[in-house]
Amino acid sequence: MSKELIYSVIARMHVRLNKLIETNNFDLQSYSVQHYSRRLDRVLTFYNRKV
Repeated sequence: MSKELIYSVIARMHVRLNKLIETNNFDLQSYSVQHYSRRLDRVLTFYNRKV
């Protein structure tokens, strides 16, 4: 996976997470926010290993 693709995926995931947070009235403990946040954490961990 190229760095550009990883950057793109991370950026899109951040945007989606922000939208989820807004949709859930900024409740960071909601299931959907927590679930998606964990997915983003896994991608970031993968990226950190690759670099």
